[in-house]
Amino acid sequence: MIGAVLNGEDGPKNAAILYKDNGNIEQYIKRDLAPFGEYIPLRTIAERISPLAKEITDFIPGSNSAVFSTENGVFTPLICFELLDDAFATKTNLKSNFLVSITNNATFGKSSEAAQQFLIARVRAYESRKEAAIVSTTGYTGFIDSKGRVMVQAAQFDQSATSREISLNNYQTPISKNRNFPELLVTAIFLLTFYRRKRG
Repeated sequence: MIGAVLNGEDGPKNAAILYKDNGNIEQYIKRDLAPFGEYIPLRTIAERISPLAKEITDFIPGSNSAVFSTENGVFTPLICFELLDDAFATKTNLKSNFLVSITNNATFGKSSEAAQQFLIARVRAYESRKEAAIVSTTGYTGFIDSKGRVMVQAAQFDQSATSREISLNNYQTPISKNRNFPELLVTAIFLLTFYRRKRG
């Protein structure tokens, strides 16, 4: 699988493209675009504030999710910012038995953004109880197990290649089934505690 920018008449699109052994090609167009990175929100206002806004071309979001199937597993790719969106990532990962995220962190240089994104990937693996493969052009690339532990990791700006067998898991955790599960649990505990104190 590779990441690519596809240029069309309607504008550029951020894509994940899977080339399969049988010659078939599967494609996913990023749907959850990063504000200011891939499009300018409130463009009319932004162009009045800064003329530079006119020089930035908005990416075109995709309209459909994609489930990539291989001989050994099924996954729905997440591209860059999509990994950060709780509701989006949780819903997407329901269809996968392992997680895959690709990203390009070059724009952020040597800032902490790449490390932060990799840490979020560890949370995604833990909350879904699924192993993850995280691939970055310049950031941190690695494999994460279903408990959020880093199994293999390449350093930032390190040109290298790595491989590892991934365990598949179709189990759906409570948070996978209901993104609001933690909030509901805390609310239930608070109400139960309040009720018991009131009765006592």
